[in-house]
Amino acid sequence: MPFPGDFNPQPLIKKLRRHLFNRIRAAEIALEKLPVPQRQIVHWLHALSPSAGRNRLLQYFEVRSLTGAAFNELRNLWRERSQWSLEEWLHRLQEFAESHPYPAQEDEARALTPESEEALECIAWTLLV
Repeated sequence: MPFPGDFNPQPLIKKLRRHLFNRIRAAEIALEKLPVPQRQIVHWLHALSPSAGRNRLLQYFEVRSLTGAAFNELRNLWRERSQWSLEEWLHRLQEFAESHPYPAQEDEARALTPESEEALECIAWTLLV
């Protein structure tokens, strides 16, 4: 059955896009809650002057929460950080990141997250009267 002549779905589609985008982002943010040592490292890195090395480390540590053995190793590194110079500490963080890569499937899943509301497309619409 065709839509009534005066029916315009655009405002409803826009509202639906906003709702879905907010739900997707909220789920993404909930997954990104970082454990304390990892969050402290991220804050510490943000306090440093921008550099390519610092930015690579931020990209690594801000992506997702570490768990298991990788988390325990990172916690130990954080506890021992005062033993090293700034350069050595950054080097150890880089070595850690290289030795604990994230699985490719997580990167692919993140690529599916839309960048904006407009990226979401309505592919079907049902009007109940």
